[in-house]
Amino acid sequence: MFSVIESHYSRLHLLERFSRKSDEIVSELRNSIISSLEASLPIATIVSVIKGTIDRNRQIFGHNHWEGILQQKLIESADFIDMCTP
Repeated sequence: MFSVIESHYSRLHLLERFSRKSDEIVSELRNSIISSLEASLPIATIVSVIKGTIDRNRQIFGHNHWEGILQQKLIESADFIDMCTP
């Protein structure tokens, strides 16, 4: 099974593609948090809303969709949240 997965990643250049796209995902999430903070929303509300969006996207794209996983881990990261707050 590992060989099949490794072959897909190699043949389809998935690591490179994920790497390029991940910058966009991180930036969009960070901008959403910053804009919400500028609108005086509490961080707990912002996190809750973003988690709700992630959950709804999971229903569409599936639980293993890499973008949702990345967003979920970022929104759960105190370091990432701190990076977004002034």
